[in-house]
Amino acid sequence: MKHLIYILLVVFLAACGNKNQSDQENAVNENNDSIAETNIPEIDPINDEENKPPYYIIAVKAFAEKDSAILFLEDLRKKYNNANYLFIPDYKSLSGKEMYQVFLGPYSNEKKVIPALMDYKESNNDAYAVLVDHNTRSRSIYSPYDIRQNGNNVKQIFIYAEPSAENEYYESGGEDWGWFVNDVGEYYSNHHPEVEFFYVYNDVLRQKDIASIEAELDLEDSFGYILINNGKKSFIYHDLPETVIDQANSFFGFPGI
Repeated sequence: MKHLIYILLVVFLAACGNKNQSDQENAVNENNDSIAETNIPEIDPINDEENKPPYYIIAVKAFAEKDSAILFLEDLRKKYNNANYLFIPDYKSLSGKEMYQVFLGPYSNEKKVIPALMDYKESNNDAYAVLVDHNTRSRSIYSPYDIRQNGNNVKQIFIYAEPSAENEYYESGGEDWGWFVNDVGEYYSNHHPEVEFFYVYNDVLRQKDIASIEAELDLEDSFGYILINNGKKSFIYHDLPETVIDQANSFFGFPGI
């Protein structure tokens, strides 16, 4: 009797095991069928005929598989009609990783990409902009004050003059501001071309960015130069070009003039 019970128990367990294996195989097959049945739209990456480099993009997400990039892109386009993708090794200015980069863009210059980047970063803080080109010069932008050329932080000078105050200055007979700015710019162009110049107004900054840096550096109705170096900021008031250059060189770690 015990022998019969043992045999029945073995048969029962074997049947259960076969059922579990069959259920697992069915689940795997159903999963594979689901992937196989996914409709992957035929979307070609951006190409040189439609958009010839150099240009900038806002990097959103990179994928090892093209189909994954396309599915993500298709969903992203529901919110951003300028979303696209590229194959990273096709462009020497990029990292060379064999991945598909989904992005927003392209943008023809920094004046267009930086405000768009800052808008996007309000909900996607890890985003950054990058130069797309067929030469090896790399350029990445993380904010208006954090630009990296070939991996090195770019030293920046932002020319600051509130437009209404500047107009009032010239209407009252002031002349030297514009001349002095040109002299400062010419010096750096000749001696330290790695220092890049921007304007606070009517350039790469949004109005909210202008208001923020004005409050940070207390710039109301001031004329002068905002210096940016590796995350640090300083301000030099309008003065003789030699005085401005000497202070800026000290800030950037350059020898005096």
